[in-house]
Amino acid sequence: MDQDVSYTERFNAVKEFIHSTLCSRDNLRTDCFQLSQRSLERAGRRCGWHFCLHGPRQLQLTAIWDMEAQSILFYGSQGERFMTAPAPCAA
Repeated sequence: MDQDVSYTERFNAVKEFIHSTLCSRDNLRTDCFQLSQRSLERAGRRCGWHFCLHGPRQLQLTAIWDMEAQSILFYGSQGERFMTAPAPCAA
């Protein structure tokens, strides 16, 4: 059970970091634009998460959390990688 709580806290910390980073990329307010996510699997095991910020005028910014490498790859609206960062730890 503690492992589930720890994972949930870590997931929420990573999600919040990704949301604020993607919003700051295009000067968007975090309270105005939603972030969707879906899990990524390799050989039947979850290995990461794909996040997508849905902005104005069909703007989409994305991030991939590679759970094995503990890094996050950030991509702009045209698919260009603009940043790589270590995944934050839960508070």
